[in-house]
Amino acid sequence: MDTIFITGGTGYIGSRIIPLLLQKGYNIKALTRPDSSNKIPTECEIIRGDALDSDTYKDFVKPSKIFIHLIGVSHPKPSKKNLFRSVDLVSVEEANKAAKYAGVGHFIYMSVAQKQNRLMQEYQTVRAEGESLNKKQ
Repeated sequence: MDTIFITGGTGYIGSRIIPLLLQKGYNIKALTRPDSSNKIPTECEIIRGDALDSDTYKDFVKPSKIFIHLIGVSHPKPSKKNLFRSVDLVSVEEANKAAKYAGVGHFIYMSVAQKQNRLMQEYQTVRAEGESLNKKQ
């Protein structure tokens, strides 16, 4: 079965999707911070690195054919707008670099619906920038 590389595996969605993918027979490589490794199922290959610096994990992405990026600021709200750029956008830029470096065929980015909401405009703008990364090839 194919190998899937996942960032954000310990988060709300990642912690739910990894067991499902394992049940389907996929091999999972999960990027984690050193203090979060114990939150990843033991069937996964744990890759310790920094989601904001692809140089810390890009060499471990291969032979993954699929890259799922789930990193994002938890509980987004307007007061976190600076974090959207420094975490959400930087992490997807770095994930995109790592996926391209490894020759990954499918890049899945968990983004957000684009219905305009004035209060969350910065969040939606950053997510749209992340979505456009693969279109720039």
